[in-house]
Amino acid sequence: LPQIAACAAVLPLKKLRIFSRSAENREKLANAVKAQFDLDITLAGSVEEAVADAPVITLVTNATQPFLNPDMVKPGVHINAMGAIVLARSEFSTGFFPRCDVIAVDNLATIRSISGEFRAYYGTDEGDDEAWKEVRSVASLIEDDFTRPADADLTLFKAMGMGLSDMALAVDILAKAREQGLGHKVPERIKTP
Repeated sequence: LPQIAACAAVLPLKKLRIFSRSAENREKLANAVKAQFDLDITLAGSVEEAVADAPVITLVTNATQPFLNPDMVKPGVHINAMGAIVLARSEFSTGFFPRCDVIAVDNLATIRSISGEFRAYYGTDEGDDEAWKEVRSVASLIEDDFTRPADADLTLFKAMGMGLSDMALAVDILAKAREQGLGHKVPERIKTP
């Protein structure tokens, strides 16, 4: 749900296709989305159906094998790869990298250390900065006032659970704890002059 909220904050979302290997999980997410967003929701029966002609694809899984391949994705698409945050996990094929005109990450050092997809393509040699030169941190793109090229085939953003996702998880846990009457209220902070 936080990833949908993030996309909705910067894009005029109207439609959302949801796929999960579990029909129950698809329904749960659809119901949660309906409670917060006014979107036309389709429960897709396959990955192919979910991504067909989609301008933005967001992956949030714990898959151990790539399930998204370049032949499934049309030119002009942006991919947010938010899952597969340990070496044993992988969501997308390394065949995407040659098609990407922009490859952005939240934290380059973390990606180089623990992203199976990136390490499989760019290598594991920590001293080989040349191989990794096309991978940019979001901070460097913002600093350079970089914008997406109009003719970009694909763009990719890979996050490894830094900061924002940790905060989103904390907000969700806090909300559930409050709903269940769990935890202890922290006293209001008293400001002194």
